[in-house]
Amino acid sequence: MSVPGRSCPLTYRYQPEALAQPAQLEADTLYVVGGLYGNPAALQALLERADGEPGDPPAIVFSGDFHWLDVDPEAFQTISETVLGHHAIKGNVEAELAAAEDAGCGCAYPDYKWRKRSPLSCDGAVCASPGRKAASDAERVLQVVNE
Repeated sequence: MSVPGRSCPLTYRYQPEALAQPAQLEADTLYVVGGLYGNPAALQALLERADGEPGDPPAIVFSGDFHWLDVDPEAFQTISETVLGHHAIKGNVEAELAAAEDAGCGCAYPDYKWRKRSPLSCDGAVCASPGRKAASDAERVLQVVNE
């Protein structure tokens, strides 16, 4: 049985054609950032470190899961705007945020871990992110991560 937000649906997957393209990015220094999970302090530290790189600024690629714990609408918007100023692909969190129904994480955590780890308003395993609902740029985030 598939429970929304608790399994890995087909929407999490990229089609082979999306991955079989020529390189679209060239850089001397590349930062690949995965699992930011809405952490503004980590994002700030990353940007400060990137600013300290010698030569040209590094290319930064966010490899998904840049939202989740950023339930404050301002934090959600700031992280969205910052991430979308770089390169980004969707992770399971963004796939869930793009879904029409309330979001889960798709992690299939056991219930006892899920309730301990998620600050979101949960009813069992399906959660709704206040940041998702309140951020003025949410549609732009969802458009980018759905590409």
